[in-house]
Amino acid sequence: MSAPLLEIDDLRVDYASPRGPVRAVAGVSLSLERNRILGLVGESGCGKSTVGQALMGLVQAPGRIAGGDIRFEGRSLVGLPERDMRRLRGDRIAMVFQDPTATLNPVLTIGEQIAELFRWHRPKLARREVERWVVALLERVGIAEAERRRRAYPHELSGGMRQRIVIACALALDPALIVADEPTTALDVTVQAQILELMRGLQAEHGTAVILISHDLGVIAETCDDVAVMYAGRIVESGPTAEVLARPRHPYTAGLIASRPSIDAPGRVVRPIPGTVPDLARPPVGCPFHPRCGQAVAACRDAVPALQPIPEEPRHAVACPRAA
Repeated sequence: MSAPLLEIDDLRVDYASPRGPVRAVAGVSLSLERNRILGLVGESGCGKSTVGQALMGLVQAPGRIAGGDIRFEGRSLVGLPERDMRRLRGDRIAMVFQDPTATLNPVLTIGEQIAELFRWHRPKLARREVERWVVALLERVGIAEAERRRRAYPHELSGGMRQRIVIACALALDPALIVADEPTTALDVTVQAQILELMRGLQAEHGTAVILISHDLGVIAETCDDVAVMYAGRIVESGPTAEVLARPRHPYTAGLIASRPSIDAPGRVVRPIPGTVPDLARPPVGCPFHPRCGQAVAACRDAVPALQPIPEEPRHAVACPRAA
């Protein structure tokens, strides 16, 4: 078998604070094969966006990568000089951010912003050729009248169209990996479905691997091949999406599913997870979820459980002593 496209090994990310270091990511390990979509899901503050930022080399002070490694196409990205990281960003690895309004430059046309990627990474391309590529990209992401739209400014487009532009920027140089951080949160439900369908279709067409970061299990279920559930900076459950959502083995995953309304079961009682997320500057001893868990046993308070494969489901792993 070929090596995974991406391997993250025991990644730890700290942020300095007056009360001491806050460990936003506390030993995350995962791998991603080519042509797969991996979902990172969890509550706000669980560390999923920080994993994406670390992968892109975008963790800035007061944050720092405190340990572990990130290997992309066999090359370690941790400690890579910024000059080398810039060559990778947009070319081999691209990112789709949550808010297209904040991502796009308001004083440049759409065409100019996409063309800038080619000027930086493909400087030998002629201007006329770049313009043809820009129009082709806009057509690829479903922008009507692409020749005219490339001359538009971001404020002249709808939110859904702006997000399509951001996706076009990410796809411009056919990267091997796209990190999509909550790409549909700011959009209404109808446009959200269109964007997810677009991303899934483009991924299947070009074989690009995708990490989709979301707090929405519905988005994950609809889009992702595999899922990693994060809580308090750790992965507590991972595996094939259909398997994890149908048979959750960690109480936190089960709690996320139970707290989500479903149109397929209108009579089902929605049960929120009790309590609040832990203070990452002073995390609880043992499993970080045990103060909120109705199934906690003594072993949950003694040590942080490791993520272990389930014997009867080898691709499904869980960090819970009760699931062993």
